[in-house]
Amino acid sequence: VAKRHRGAATMSESAISTTIINWVNSLPDARARKVHQSALAGKGEPDIDACIAGRCVKIETKQIAGNTPTRLQVQVLAEWRRAGAVAIWATSLAGVKEQLAEHGIHR
Repeated sequence: VAKRHRGAATMSESAISTTIINWVNSLPDARARKVHQSALAGKGEPDIDACIAGRCVKIETKQIAGNTPTRLQVQVLAEWRRAGAVAIWATSLAGVKEQLAEHGIHR
């Protein structure tokens, strides 16, 4: 479950994703990209694909204004977790950093 963080209330979901992607790509041992929905990507897939220090990371982003993942998005995140990925959702970069630390990915 993502924790809400102040300060991101006016950011769009797209801006939150961009901030997270830019941060991940600034790390020396990481790569991230935006997932664009398509017939191949499938519905419910997380917004961001990343690999950080050899760990597969899937991130669903939401605006802080009370949005939460859909039932399908929660299900897809759970499927990624069962496959061994770190699969999270967050409303801010701070939330991503906090959750990654909880999974032993310290940045």
